[in-house]
Amino acid sequence: MFNLLANVRNRRIKYAWIIIFIFIQGNLLASSGIESNFPAHSSGSLKFDVDVCQLDGPRDSTVVEILYSVYLGMGGAAQSQIENITTLSIELQITDDSGNLINSVVENRNVTLYDSLNPGTYTTFIDLKRFKIIPDTILLDLKIRDSQTKTSGQVLQSFEVRRFENIFSLSDVYFVSHVQRANGASVFAKGGVMLIPNPSRVFFTSGGVSKIFVYYEINNLTYNAANPSFYEANTIVRDIAGNEMFISPRKQFKITSENSSRIEVIPIDDFGSGIYHLIVEVIDISSGIRRQVDGYFQIDKGDIKETNLLPMSEEDEKKYFDQIKYIATDQEKDVYNQLDPQGKQEFILRFWKAKDPDPETPTNEFMTEHFRRIAYVEKKFTGGIDSDMGRVYIMYGSPLDIERQTSTVGSAQAVEIWSYAIDGRTDFVFIDRDGDRKFVLVHSTHRNEYSNPDWQEKLGN
Repeated sequence: MFNLLANVRNRRIKYAWIIIFIFIQGNLLASSGIESNFPAHSSGSLKFDVDVCQLDGPRDSTVVEILYSVYLGMGGAAQSQIENITTLSIELQITDDSGNLINSVVENRNVTLYDSLNPGTYTTFIDLKRFKIIPDTILLDLKIRDSQTKTSGQVLQSFEVRRFENIFSLSDVYFVSHVQRANGASVFAKGGVMLIPNPSRVFFTSGGVSKIFVYYEINNLTYNAANPSFYEANTIVRDIAGNEMFISPRKQFKITSENSSRIEVIPIDDFGSGIYHLIVEVIDISSGIRRQVDGYFQIDKGDIKETNLLPMSEEDEKKYFDQIKYIATDQEKDVYNQLDPQGKQEFILRFWKAKDPDPETPTNEFMTEHFRRIAYVEKKFTGGIDSDMGRVYIMYGSPLDIERQTSTVGSAQAVEIWSYAIDGRTDFVFIDRDGDRKFVLVHSTHRNEYSNPDWQEKLGN
């Protein structure tokens, strides 16, 4: 556990979170971590961020580290009028794709709310839970309740646990806000160094931050004690337009064991506010094999401007429209299509700003979830965002249950039935008509969707 005192009175969402999703949909899809390689953000009145870092584990398991940070600002309440201790009730469950419980944690943590000697500050509570999990699709369900404010939040997120398979590989990137020598046992200690994580991946420079740290592990290098070998590590940071902002000098390091780890230091004095793409590349010199791992992070210097943020080519204009077409009203879409490029830019910025459920937090939770869904469907479904499955997933989120079956009427056609807790129960029926995994919607019980109760009788047609 780690309590971080942060001035949250002036913390406001910047447009950087808007920009990131507009630029990176192509790069996003190859990422690891929670679906879109971004932190997850809680729903509910208590705001917290959740990040996941996956590392190679013993035997066939994967070490999954669940990092979370809870923002304990008191909503404008005077500090003199509240007790300085609150209790966080934490319930964490991890289940597999079939709903079987894999791991769970239930605990209460007493947390100091503010520094009485530094008015205007409240605590950000940071913690980490570590599990060994056999690779699978899993569902993470984290609920946290603040006893003093009676607020609560939840993150419910599915993701794929990586399979490292005892080959040369890299762990996920672990974003770190502070590094120091470990004095005794700590959940944040790695190799004698304490790494305080930053689950939000937002780095505020107002406190004098001039560099950030990232940690990653290198697995199964070519090692022979009798024949010295080397690996090369390189770190690149690009802004959202693809411009290279930082390139580490290419260096070769002697391999002293099959497994290693590194902490990279990235100076950010010359970086403006915005979102950045971090790429780590490691080459095993003996085998010539190279591996990459990447992640996105945000820098907030308080200097975001509201204009001239987005490229507005015809391709960009279509891309922005595609990103909002399932959640914008018909009137909004008509207005967007009639605007000139400058007007479309202003429309997009205002559109996402209006969707932010809580401007007090450093992220736009609605937008983050929406682009997580876009990234997921582009990776998961044939046809991506333009497929029926993609549209339904983007509009309604992850189904509570998926029933898979094969029809033998006329020809063998794969059928998937997605169920949601909408108006009790709502079903969406998809069929792979042509065997190309491009499922089409043939029936739904949702009142605003296509309905064909006789869909089974027409399968062979």
